[in-house]
Amino acid sequence: MAADTLADRVRAVDLLWAFKRACDRHINDGMPMVHFRLLTGDATYRRSMLDRALEFADPDMRRIASELKAMDAAGRIPDDITTTTAEFRSAAFGHGQATDGIGDAATTVGSEPPRAPRHSPLAAARQRPATMASMALAALMIAGSLLLYGLSGDREHVVDTRITTDTVWESGNAYILAGQTFVENGAELTIEPGVTIKGDSGSALVITRDARIFARGTRERPIVFTSVHPPGTRAAGDWGGLVLLGNAPVNRADAHVEGISADDARGDFGGDAADDSCGVLEFVRVEFAGFELARNVELNGLTLGGCGSATIVRHVQVHRGLDDGVEIFGGNVDLSHIVITGADDDAFDWDMGWQGRVQFLLVQLHPDIGDNAFEADNDGDDPDAEPRSEPHFSNVTLLASRRSRALHRAMVIRRGSAGHFRNVLISGFNGEAIDLRGADVSRLVADRRLDFAGIALHASGPTPDRPLPAERGADDDDGGFSENDFILTQRRGGLVGANGLTPRALDPVRPVFTMQSEVAGVIPAPLPKDEFWDEGATFIGAMLPGEAADWTLGWTAYPEQ
Repeated sequence: MAADTLADRVRAVDLLWAFKRACDRHINDGMPMVHFRLLTGDATYRRSMLDRALEFADPDMRRIASELKAMDAAGRIPDDITTTTAEFRSAAFGHGQATDGIGDAATTVGSEPPRAPRHSPLAAARQRPATMASMALAALMIAGSLLLYGLSGDREHVVDTRITTDTVWESGNAYILAGQTFVENGAELTIEPGVTIKGDSGSALVITRDARIFARGTRERPIVFTSVHPPGTRAAGDWGGLVLLGNAPVNRADAHVEGISADDARGDFGGDAADDSCGVLEFVRVEFAGFELARNVELNGLTLGGCGSATIVRHVQVHRGLDDGVEIFGGNVDLSHIVITGADDDAFDWDMGWQGRVQFLLVQLHPDIGDNAFEADNDGDDPDAEPRSEPHFSNVTLLASRRSRALHRAMVIRRGSAGHFRNVLISGFNGEAIDLRGADVSRLVADRRLDFAGIALHASGPTPDRPLPAERGADDDDGGFSENDFILTQRRGGLVGANGLTPRALDPVRPVFTMQSEVAGVIPAPLPKDEFWDEGATFIGAMLPGEAADWTLGWTAYPEQ
């Protein structure tokens, strides 16, 4: 690759990143969300967004769009900037170097970082501070990403191959996911406390069926999955996410996780082992995930497909994901002490017959983004498919801001999903607090497969005094079932004047979730007699009222970028 072509590519990526940031400021003015991955990989999409931006008066956005269009007209922007060619690798690393995996000189797990040739562009780049252009280019080309890591002599390691034998990622190290990394062949991946895993553009960590992950962090030293970009430049969708697949029952014979090629069996999940284990996630944080693979096809922050009851998921946070925070496809996996903040779509989503349990769940939707706190399905094609989605929840706090310009609903239960919901605080939603959908709702209620108890509704609904509005005519999507009568009239829940929290609970950057007082006006429901449940949690919401500290402290974080 000629030097001027490499310079053009770096300049184009730098401008495209600035262009996306400029467009983000105008989403509420009619500019659609601009996806960086499509800008760099789809020339038709890129040109249409540049033309759209020129319709706006913002001089910065118009200037950037004009320069990019001029570069494009001159043939100085490749149709797919993400393509890493052999010519680029040769220019970057010199001729005759051994190659392995994605990057010629990529640091493999357990090896020492390579040194760039003395006169290569990479060696020259080490003599100046990293620029925004090199940061953006790093997200697109793994060889270029060595500008940001692997050359400084620190203990960072690029993971660019599948993991087929038992492997340990050790404390004191950081690991860079260069692409979709599969743990397979029954291998076990152990991640020690304090390890940081950085995802490059398009990357994900996928624990395939029969393999396991053992990621046991601590409150003081959580395990963090985050973007490869430096703090201050990160964004939702910078990388893919964490995927665990297992052998527990699902209600589809051909269950395959979205985001992995349909002909790649490593994306399959489900079986007949209800007590299957996908491994352990404990004191784990997942940030800035949800990479967009194609239009309307994104990975989630944490995906659990067919994981069984022996899987352990507790003290896990998913923050600023481009798609759903947590999505569960079937299985029997239980979760406890879960925090989901700033999801760009739904916070907690399930379908395909999930029958697990959740206790101590806190969801905070950010203003002007996101959709539902809960979105529940059984099967869109066959709502009565068995096993039917029927999870149990207790001690849940769902928070949103009524001033948000996005429509936020707390719970949407549809497509045949059942479920049991106890001791839930719903606060600040400007859409329906609970929206039950489907002709089978009445039957599921009568069969006691769909029920609610101890539901506190605070400042939610189209109007705060009517959080569960009646649906009439074309809006009636549940056969005339009345959520208001079912929950409020029959005293499964009630309206409350205060949520017991401080205003800081809605702060997206420095939240405080400590409960100042109990939620008054709703009687907590007793918990089932089962070893999973903390039966002492006889209160509404995810936090014990009156405690000086909450269980989220010490291991969670809420960075804006």
